[in-house]
Amino acid sequence: MAGVVVALALGGEPAAAQESRLAASWTVMVDACVAFAETGERGVFDGWETAFPGGGVCNGDPACEGDDMTFIAPGEFGSGAVTVRVGRADWVGQRHFGGGEDRVASFPAHFFCASAEGTAHATADILAAHEDWVARAVAEGRLRPALGFVSAEAGPYVGCGWDGRPFVIEFSLMRPGPAVLRLNYPARVPAADGRQCAGVAS
Repeated sequence: MAGVVVALALGGEPAAAQESRLAASWTVMVDACVAFAETGERGVFDGWETAFPGGGVCNGDPACEGDDMTFIAPGEFGSGAVTVRVGRADWVGQRHFGGGEDRVASFPAHFFCASAEGTAHATADILAAHEDWVARAVAEGRLRPALGFVSAEAGPYVGCGWDGRPFVIEFSLMRPGPAVLRLNYPARVPAADGRQCAGVAS
């Protein structure tokens, strides 16, 4: 489904414009997943369209609300889309942390956020913008290399979530081909420097 939306969004654009748009939408996707972990607020997706997991834009249909949702970035970033899973749909988080949310909402017990299947991002189109975004996030203290860190193109990185628990984000940008991001919250991977987040809020 997301691939159809992306094709419509990019159709007819010159190659340079498409590359610029893809790079911008990639960093919007990464920032949204990280911001959801940092704030716990579903509001980070305000202005994004929602889509059914099996395909089809929701257009406000409440039946679209669930534990596995795709969010399509707005306006000029519409070539970007992320999938967010909570509750049982986030089976790794469910196994380790429990929590029974049946819809994506603010302050989930755990969640998974990733580039949606079918998005048009390729490493060659977005690599420079990705490296700039990651460098900024590290300089601002939002991300730190995690134990087992490889590179900016792969990660993994850890950051601090809204309730003091860490999250981990990783990428698949070391080789040509589709660009993928994955974020898990909370994380079981420590920072490479041994520093910890402030702790769970009371």
